[in-house]
Amino acid sequence: MNKIDYTSTASIPVTAEYSPQLIKKISAEYGTPTFICWEKIFRASCRRFKNEFSFPGREVVNSYSYKTNNLKTLCAIADSEGFGAEVVSPSELEMAEQLGVAGSRIFYNGPFKPETSLQKAVSIGAAIHIDSLVELSTLISIAEHLNKTARIAFRLTPEKGEKYGPVWNKFGLSVAEDEVRQALEVVAAVPGQVHLEGLHMHLGTNLTDPALYLNLARVMTEVAVMAKSQLEYPIQYIDIGGGFSAPSGSVPMIAHPDEWAPISLGEVVSGVTSILDQFDPEQRLTVVSEPGRILAESSMSLLTRVVSIKQRGPRLHIVLDGGTNILPSAYYTKHPICFPGKEGEGMKGKADIHGPLCTQFDVMASEVDVPKLAPGDFVLINGAGAYTYTFSSQFVGPRPPVVLVSSQTATLLVREKEPNDVLWQYDRLT
Repeated sequence: MNKIDYTSTASIPVTAEYSPQLIKKISAEYGTPTFICWEKIFRASCRRFKNEFSFPGREVVNSYSYKTNNLKTLCAIADSEGFGAEVVSPSELEMAEQLGVAGSRIFYNGPFKPETSLQKAVSIGAAIHIDSLVELSTLISIAEHLNKTARIAFRLTPEKGEKYGPVWNKFGLSVAEDEVRQALEVVAAVPGQVHLEGLHMHLGTNLTDPALYLNLARVMTEVAVMAKSQLEYPIQYIDIGGGFSAPSGSVPMIAHPDEWAPISLGEVVSGVTSILDQFDPEQRLTVVSEPGRILAESSMSLLTRVVSIKQRGPRLHIVLDGGTNILPSAYYTKHPICFPGKEGEGMKGKADIHGPLCTQFDVMASEVDVPKLAPGDFVLINGAGAYTYTFSSQFVGPRPPVVLVSSQTATLLVREKEPNDVLWQYDRLT
């Protein structure tokens, strides 16, 4: 039995077991390329997160970030593991409803929420995280028309961002630009239409520094004081977002592997607690999180086959039947790669691994240690569950199937391979 072993300091190991027989079975039944979703990993990641992201004495609400991987099966598993839904579009809001997620456990985010979706969110009692003064005005009109009080939170613009990227200043209301104060004045004027329940800030993605969350908590508690002064009632929750890096073995291209380590949830909790206990010693504030990558990244692999092998001077080039159109993260992420059926043979050299697309930029990995390979051999690309399937495209061909693996013998097709005519079925010839 072989293992895809993801480095983790968690009390619950995040590993998947596979056998050459299982890989052959999946290939024979579904072909390649195929996404493999490891149910064991996803459930273990959910349970690990809930175990480590715990604030004794405080209520904690964890809502799975649908945009990270909106495979319906994963969203349903997250619901069964006690996670709510963090959605950012009308389609994701509809999916959460279809899965039976209670409106009180849905958090509706994003910089653009169409009016029809806002109407639905108000009607089912979802928490709507306000991203702009314009959106707040629109929502007030909708709530008045529906004769309902909308549950809202303010999304705040961060002033500091993650180490490996820019500040996400596209989102939310700015304290520095006086937008938060203006929004509070608007809410105070219409107490029957909207009720400010929370504050929310999301700092970015693949975050490794727990201190960022301490600063985030400090900003939100300062705004909470402003809100209580203006509205004369306290907020009920702070949402610290997600962005937690995952113990999947996948590393951003711009990060040095020796310096890269997944975030410590314990340190995040400790830092946020230190701020909250000063601001809210009676522990009335609920803590909300929106984990995505840390749950999903390890839970999916892409199974491919070798198409051809070419020697170009000292460089060995391997072409696969799956490319960056279905694994766009390969552009900016180093994914762990293994070779089912080749275990124990030892590495024979280094190679650049390409996809089948008619573009030179279709590179799945560079300078990879490889065994002796031949056309038809399997290549398994791991840590492929976050912003891959959701970001995949139909460039030059339809998207592949997704198979759920529950055990060494139990596989289930959870998304069919798209037919060829999906590329043109909605075209209209004139």
